[in-house]
Amino acid sequence: GTNERSKLFHHAVTYSHDDHELSSFLRLLSPLMQDLAPADIQTPFLNLDEAFRDAVLKRFGIKDSVQLVAIAPGASVTERQWGAERYTQVAQALCRRGKRVAVLGTTADAADARRICGAIPAAIDVTGKTNLMEAASLLSACKLFIGADSGLLHIAVALDVPTVSLFGPGREKKWAPQGNHHRIINKHLPCSPCTMFGYTPPCPLKAACMMAITPDEVIRSTQSLLAAD
Repeated sequence: GTNERSKLFHHAVTYSHDDHELSSFLRLLSPLMQDLAPADIQTPFLNLDEAFRDAVLKRFGIKDSVQLVAIAPGASVTERQWGAERYTQVAQALCRRGKRVAVLGTTADAADARRICGAIPAAIDVTGKTNLMEAASLLSACKLFIGADSGLLHIAVALDVPTVSLFGPGREKKWAPQGNHHRIINKHLPCSPCTMFGYTPPCPLKAACMMAITPDEVIRSTQSLLAAD
């Protein structure tokens, strides 16, 4: 156990911040199983109904998703947010390469989405307009996902969508996607990562670890993944 809830359990298992979270969850089975296979953290595990996906695409007027790229500018933790201006620069670079951008997120991300889509009229703003299943279906049609450490990132990974993820406060070893079709950008500042057991403290440095990531770095990562497609 890692907190006061540990008194509710009969068997204690080890926990490390350097283990991927899937491995940590799998270890919970160790008191019940003598031989645990290593966690497979690279194999996607979500399959969605194609007809439902096509209906979601039609709803947002997406007739051809071949060039579709998802950007999620939001993050529930303020310190993980990168800024609409930076995402706009990335989106503009993608549009110059003939890609179409869909901006995903909740209503809390709508202001960022409006700024991105205001600079790119062809971009599609679906923030606050989908439930989780609809968002996942839209992600499944994308060639690439770009965003911070967030729930949408992990859904994209589970769907086998290539990703460019921005890490700073979050723990890369525990949460970052694994595999050759994922790119992780992390400046590894001395104070990073600062998240402990899911809690990220207020940053006195104005999220310097995230602000140090440049749009050019993200653009180069997107280009390498799209070129490999």
